[in-house]
Amino acid sequence: MGYLEFDEVKDMADPQLELCMKFSSFKTFKLTCRNWGIQNKRQIRFTTNDRKRCICKCQRFKSSNCEFRIFASHVGKDDSTVQIKSINLTHSCTKVNKNSHVTSDWLAEKYIEQFRVDPNWSVSGIIQRVKDDLKFDISRMKARRAKKKAMEMINGDEESQYLKLNSYALEL
Repeated sequence: MGYLEFDEVKDMADPQLELCMKFSSFKTFKLTCRNWGIQNKRQIRFTTNDRKRCICKCQRFKSSNCEFRIFASHVGKDDSTVQIKSINLTHSCTKVNKNSHVTSDWLAEKYIEQFRVDPNWSVSGIIQRVKDDLKFDISRMKARRAKKKAMEMINGDEESQYLKLNSYALEL
C-alpha cells in the first residue's frame, strides 16, 4: 500500500496533514506542522521531540483540554523517513491572533519575492500585508528584522561581500 508523501516544494505553502503521511525528516515534519498552525491560526508546540518520535500538541492542551495531537516517528530503525502514526486535528480552543512561529526568519522567507521587487517596502506596509494575508498582528520590530534578513538573503551581508572583494580584484 502506497502512503502519501509530503512534497516540501509543492505542499509547504498550504500543508494538509493526514494519517500515514510520510516526511523526509523530523525537520520537515516540524516545519510542516508549524506552517499548518500558522495557516489555521493555531499555536502549536512539540511536547516530545527526540531522535525516535515527535508529538505535536496545541499550546493550550492543558488549560482548555484541547484534543489536537499529531504523533510521528521513524518508519524503520535505519530510515530517516518520518511517518504520522496518529492524528487528531480537532481543536476545542479558540484561534489566535499572534503566533510565535511567525518569526522574522519565516516572514523573510515567505515574502522574499516581494522584498526583491520592492527593496524599499515600508515597515507599515509589511505589517499590513501580514495582517491581510495571514490575519496576524506583528510588531514593528519583527517587520524590521524580517526586512533586514530578507535583504541579507538577497544581497548578502556586508562581511561576506567584503571577503569576496579580494577574489573580485584577482578576476580583473
